[in-house]
Amino acid sequence: MHDKYGEVVRIGPNMVSFSNPEAIPTIYPMRPGFPKGEFYVTLRPYTRGGGALHAVFNTTDEKLHKQIKSPIAPIFSVTSTVSFEGLVDDVLKCILEKFDQRFAANSEIFDLGQWLQFFAFDVMGTMTFSKRYGFLDHGRDVGGMLGTIVDFMRAAAPMTQIPWLDKIMWKNRIADTLRQTFNRTASLSILSFVADAIKEKREKLANGKATAGDKVNGKKDFLTRYIELQQSNPEIPPWAPTAWTFSNVIAGSDSVGSVIRTIMFNLLSYPHTLDKLYQELRSANLSRPFPRYSEVRDLLYLDACVQEGARMHPPFALPFERVVPEGGVTVLGRYLPAGTVVGGNPSVPAGVFV
Repeated sequence: MHDKYGEVVRIGPNMVSFSNPEAIPTIYPMRPGFPKGEFYVTLRPYTRGGGALHAVFNTTDEKLHKQIKSPIAPIFSVTSTVSFEGLVDDVLKCILEKFDQRFAANSEIFDLGQWLQFFAFDVMGTMTFSKRYGFLDHGRDVGGMLGTIVDFMRAAAPMTQIPWLDKIMWKNRIADTLRQTFNRTASLSILSFVADAIKEKREKLANGKATAGDKVNGKKDFLTRYIELQQSNPEIPPWAPTAWTFSNVIAGSDSVGSVIRTIMFNLLSYPHTLDKLYQELRSANLSRPFPRYSEVRDLLYLDACVQEGARMHPPFALPFERVVPEGGVTVLGRYLPAGTVVGGNPSVPAGVFV
């Protein structure tokens, strides 16, 4: 659409999309200025007892956003996430064993993209719960979790553009009752899984039964950290561990899986790029069988492959909408009155890198 109509396109009655990185500092300032709109409300999972669940990504309350983001920010630092490196090796070992024993040994054709998605989910499952979901072990969507996430996003995506309809179709008790009657409760299924995991973990911690099995390479998993954070800080809402864990399951796993699949698809589609990446990896004298993050973080071509994969197929392909504040604003030479909804095109124009 931007290729046809230019870098500024009105895509709705009150929505303007920008496809120029020069608009980023204005639309997405580091300090509060452009508040989130109703777009984000539609991405909250709903439960009859608790209503719509706020999370770091979907809350529009800036005070609440800070309240639930600040405590977990250190957990997602590079230093912290690298401490889980060993568990990624364990899951890598698992997927390679499956490739060798299940497919290579029998010359069987398989869906690489699907297995990469299984890999991403099992990595995040181990980091969050100290155990894999079992997708790689069973070679399938265990418990229908992947399908449930797809259903949730398919339902939520169109609602982001018609948020008033979301309140009628999804965010009320009557609609919730009908969905449960006809078994159409995608977000509730995921929340139930999360609630069960939190209950089990709380009981272990309360009874002093948390063992080495609740840790990853001697490190506490995400869920243990989430619970301990909430228990140690009365300012953190009691529902915060549920919101954080829900985000791990939905966004953490699916986004990573999407990027990995995109990278591999393009490398295999253009063999010369795969060969160039292979040569860079070979010449880097990396550890075997799995290199350390510290060994690959400065590999320029590998980094380019990752960045290009995210550019060509963004994991979240909708604009991160913001609302123009009082007084209006001028973006790329165009004046927009207060209340106008704006957003950046998630697919970065190729010309930016030319």
